[in-house]
Amino acid sequence: MVKKKINENTSEPLPQQQQRARMATAYKLCRLFAPASAIGFPRRPQVQDANNTFMSLNTRKKVLTVGTDRDEDGNLEVTVNFPQIRCAKGWIILPEGLAATKNTESHTLTFTHEAEEDGTDMHASDKLYALVVETARWNSKLFELNTRADGEPVEVSLPAKWDMDALEVYVFALTEDGNTASDSMYLTVEEGS
Repeated sequence: MVKKKINENTSEPLPQQQQRARMATAYKLCRLFAPASAIGFPRRPQVQDANNTFMSLNTRKKVLTVGTDRDEDGNLEVTVNFPQIRCAKGWIILPEGLAATKNTESHTLTFTHEAEEDGTDMHASDKLYALVVETARWNSKLFELNTRADGEPVEVSLPAKWDMDALEVYVFALTEDGNTASDSMYLTVEEGS
């Protein structure tokens, strides 16, 4: 029996092209969400780093949809379903009443939640974090907000160049020692006064 070594494979069926497009976009998202995923997956398997965990949770078809349409450069178009992205995973319960409002003129976001004390799967000292993603320029910034017990509104300033209409916001909680997280939660940003 004689076998010939294949040096090059030029066939590119559509499913293979779609997978490549999905993974290229997932890699960009991984870098964009790195500030949150670095601390948002404290209980990941030891064989995975934070980027591996982010990729395994966010390469599903409900997060990244690849169609058959192509952009002006000939690349397949990938649709990102931002509300489905997870940048933290755990069993801590998030506080009730989490909300974010924006002030376009001052380039600020205000985060609010109900103050809560210790309970099942929650501690008054849990720290709240917000990841703000600006999709027009593919930038992100992680903010430490306050603790679960502190119900005061927290205002954060965003860079002046950011498009306030292209924001995606995620919140999650960590225990005081950072060893346990909550699942991340996508927040719809409302226009404030």
